[in-house]
Amino acid sequence: GNGFNQATSTGATITTSSIGTLYTFNSSGTFTPQANMTVKVLIVGGGAGGGGGASNPAPSGGGGGGGFNYHSTSTLTASTAYAVVVGQGGTGATGGTTGGNGATSSFNGVSASGGGGGGTGLANNGTPGNAGANGSSGGGGAGGSGTGGIGGSATSSLTFGLGTNGGNGSGASSEGGGGGGGTRIIGSAGSGTNGGDGGAGQVNTLTG
Repeated sequence: GNGFNQATSTGATITTSSIGTLYTFNSSGTFTPQANMTVKVLIVGGGAGGGGGASNPAPSGGGGGGGFNYHSTSTLTASTAYAVVVGQGGTGATGGTTGGNGATSSFNGVSASGGGGGGTGLANNGTPGNAGANGSSGGGGAGGSGTGGIGGSATSSLTFGLGTNGGNGSGASSEGGGGGGGTRIIGSAGSGTNGGDGGAGQVNTLTG
């Protein structure tokens, strides 16, 4: 839109510039245009939680980032209250469980899925690390004293948001956990006792 008077909203932070008005939602709300309009929409899914170790030491994988979905044209009808759903981040795990997946964000038929939870680290007894969960960006695999866990796979698409795979955990006696995938760059694998870096996200120039 080109001004405050063209729409009302609940839950949005509103900023303006010479090129238009930007409504930013950090929690769920509504957006109601006062006239028929076409808007640009940028949606990011909830990031996932990291895995929880079953013992100490038991390096776990990082959570995957939420999906990224940008539509340059979204047509809205006057006086219609459109729901804005902001996906919550996944819960960080404890006690040998996989991190919680992030939730899906959506607006007017456009959605971005949440990231996959990080794999859980197991005891240093020759047991392989667990895999990261699949998600819009996959969770990192846990380190394992036998074999590192596999990073979770990206289930992203142009429909449900872009993302990448999580990094693999390291094996042998090292056990570094893999990094969670970002929307642009795959999470790095664990190396030795070091955990892998999380993948980088997308860049977008949409501003208010």
